[in-house]
Amino acid sequence: MAYQMALESDKVRADAIEASEFPDLSMRHSVMAVPKTVINDVYSVEGAVPESALVEELKQAVGF
Repeated sequence: MAYQMALESDKVRADAIEASEFPDLSMRHSVMAVPKTVINDVYSVEGAVPESALVEELKQAVGF
């Protein structure tokens, strides 16, 4: 879903990182499960969550 949002808006960027290849980044974001979606380096969602849960986290992250 993050990639679809990035395609729809230039205000959204989506990247996929292989946790085992970037251990420092994984530690910085406390990756314990994948997928992990990090929003603005503050909010995060771990695991495969329903679209509605991700949207709610995004709203919270941007103060909507």
